[in-house]
Amino acid sequence: MLSPVSMAESSNEWADVPISTGGTRNYAKFINLLLSSISQTNPNVKCRVFCYGWEKELIDSFKRVHEARFVDVPVDIGIQNSVKSNSRSGEVLKLKIQSIRKSLEEATESGILWIDADSVVTRSLQPLFSVIASGEYDILCTRRKHRKRSHLIFALGAMGLSNTITAKCFINNLEKRIEKSSGIDGWFQDQLEFHDAFMEVKPRLYPLGREEHTLKGVVDSMIYARRETVDLTPMEVAKYHRIDCKEVENLPDSIYPL
Repeated sequence: MLSPVSMAESSNEWADVPISTGGTRNYAKFINLLLSSISQTNPNVKCRVFCYGWEKELIDSFKRVHEARFVDVPVDIGIQNSVKSNSRSGEVLKLKIQSIRKSLEEATESGILWIDADSVVTRSLQPLFSVIASGEYDILCTRRKHRKRSHLIFALGAMGLSNTITAKCFINNLEKRIEKSSGIDGWFQDQLEFHDAFMEVKPRLYPLGREEHTLKGVVDSMIYARRETVDLTPMEVAKYHRIDCKEVENLPDSIYPL
């Protein structure tokens, strides 16, 4: 029997599923690369970027280069201080889940796909779009069954949600949980609360394989995610796939090597 992705690849149906991403200003270089890779590998896909605490000048610089919708999201002083010190903030993970909920809530399409800023798309995402559009699954993400600790079981660097009642119930449940979450050592709020919301709502899950979303440095994966434990950076993977990164003026320093 063909897997859902195999079935999607054998179908001529194009699924109109928009992509959302987001980050603080010290992820701007990553977002520039991600948008560049999407425009080259999936040129007809609509993108929305949630700009957490960006100044207007930075948003305007992106608008001059990329055809995407940029959403200005104000941030509190705690996140502002984290950006100034070029460190990560668990509070941004709460903004991420809010952004995903908002994207799905406003979607007129069959669903949405979230991709973390520090990723690069290497080829067509049509197989994943078709799975989302099929309505046979509520959630798409990476599941690591071998992990024992609840906050490590689900990896959410790439997450698809179908426009189903269950998916909306799930993301609303997750947003309420994460608002009160302190995470694990100030991080993992999204993955920890995702696990508990998943166990309560029990959405239909399509687990992404390594050829679709990699945390292990698989260079031919559809969505390549940056990890400290992996040698190749997203920029190096983009160059491997001959993906050109567009030039945006006055990009701020990056939190991690690009």
